Amino acid sequence: MAIEEPPTSIYGPSELPTALNFRSLKTLGLDTIIATGSESWTDYNEHDPGITILEILTLAATDLSYRTTFSIEDILTVGPSETDAPNFHPDQFHTASKILSSSPVSLDDLRKKIID
Repeated sequence: MAIEEPPTSIYGPSELPTALNFRSLKTLGLDTIIATGSESWTDYNEHDPGITILEILTLAATDLSYRTTFSIEDILTVGPSETDAPNFHPDQFHTASKILSSSPVSLDDLRKKIID
């Protein structure tokens, strides 16, 4: 008798936290919809506009959860390869050199203080 291996999947085991697991959040949302709106809402298939909105909100929640795992240094630092990326927007975030400058008082600040 051969030992059967568990079926493989491209998704892998659900080791992700709930906030990063799209399927888990969608199931939680569907369970909430079924529990609270089952009297008037009977179509829970993906072609239903409400389910499509649920999927979009779930995707946004998982994306935000994923982005909050980045360290602040990674968000504020611009690497040399990132400036060549097609989605790079120079005004999206201030760079670390602008935010964490070594001279908190500029010459313009001193000039304004003297004039005042």
